[in-house]
Amino acid sequence: MKIDFGMVSLGINFGDRHQGRGRRQWFLLAVFLLALGLLLSLRAVSPAQAATTTITLESAATVINGCDTLDLFIRINDVTNLYGADVRLTFDPTVLEVTVIQELNDLLQPPFYIAAKQYDNTAGTAWLALTQLNPTPEASGSGNFARITFRAKAEQIDSPITISYSKLADRQGMTIPATAVGGSLTTQAPQSPEATIAQLNTNTVRISWNAIPGVTNYNIYRDTYAYFTPAIPYQVVTALTFDDVGVLGNSATNYFYAVRSTCANGFESPSSNHMGEFDYDLASAASLDTFNVIALPLDSADSIVPFQASGLATYIGSGVKQVLRWSPASQNFNVYRPLTSPPPANFALTTAQAYVIQVDGTTNPVLTFVNDVPNEGSVTFSFSIGSGSGCALNAISIPLDRTDLVSASMLATDIGGVDQVLFWNPATQNYRVYRPGVSPPFANFAIRTGYPYFVCLNETAPLSWP
Repeated sequence: MKIDFGMVSLGINFGDRHQGRGRRQWFLLAVFLLALGLLLSLRAVSPAQAATTTITLESAATVINGCDTLDLFIRINDVTNLYGADVRLTFDPTVLEVTVIQELNDLLQPPFYIAAKQYDNTAGTAWLALTQLNPTPEASGSGNFARITFRAKAEQIDSPITISYSKLADRQGMTIPATAVGGSLTTQAPQSPEATIAQLNTNTVRISWNAIPGVTNYNIYRDTYAYFTPAIPYQVVTALTFDDVGVLGNSATNYFYAVRSTCANGFESPSSNHMGEFDYDLASAASLDTFNVIALPLDSADSIVPFQASGLATYIGSGVKQVLRWSPASQNFNVYRPLTSPPPANFALTTAQAYVIQVDGTTNPVLTFVNDVPNEGSVTFSFSIGSGSGCALNAISIPLDRTDLVSASMLATDIGGVDQVLFWNPATQNYRVYRPGVSPPFANFAIRTGYPYFVCLNETAPLSWP
């Protein structure tokens, strides 16, 4: 009878003539097989290997900046008689992606038989398994096993990279014990552009921004809400300017913009400053002067120069006869007349404040402002309130973030203590008035963000809003 056990082959004869000798051979065989099994069980872990062997992840830096890549090295430390290795990593595929896996001959030496060399950026895995080939001798010491190049897809601090499986082996295929130590990488978004907006002509705005190193393109976002969260790019460009044609001159729709720099894999920067364009229809007549009430819904200090009544008159044009600002403290108008010599006292402008302008028939029928959007929540108005049976008049505009307010009644409720809400109608050259609590109340009317209104406040009203 012939029994095969691994590389050992034993022949045994169990004939009747030698039963005693056969029993002795069977006993010796049993002892031999028991000893061989014990030996092989001990050889499952290489006896020459020290218990201090480690597999670590190392890199020159721990932060991936913007569109850059970072090389992460799988390093095997303090190993003896190494002949092959199998190392697998897991990572967060929403934050990181692999672009290259490269075996290295820092410790193991070619030629190699590569059993696995792959990565999956959907599952978040990377895998390299290889062995040396005869007659290459076994390797001992420390060195890099592989280089894995990572690129960022999203921003995160200390995104973990785990050695999910590892096995080291000697020439005979026996396991070399080793401790695997994972790591982490921090990712930072590309730099945000600094953008500007300018009026190119009567219907076109030009958006410009600075170049950001390493990015491949710029995503332009547009919305009718000033503080929108970018979702789908309106335009994708590689240039540093973009002209949006046909957006100016329509007071029914105002547009706001933001720009993001973008890596080749779609990793975006945070948004640039939000910018916008805002149009008012102005009433003017060739034979007589007309009044309009406007506001300054955008941060226009760098386009209205000086940021005073005189600068506003110059910005609008030579047809401006007066610029008026309501003073809630005195309950009267401050007046600037650019054509008077010398003109009455100039006064400073304030973002979001309402102003009355008197213009002649030479004035453009549409007044357009283009500039940055004020910081969300930064617009507030200080009030004068009435006493007794009287109310105090205050000029306001609806902040661009208060799209929840769509009627005069809603505005009155939101402020509180309002006896009247007034809106100047440039077409009729008269006020529309809403009086809450009057039975029946004066007709309610629609309101819009960025537009000016007057509110007459009684003694129960707050001292500021919103």
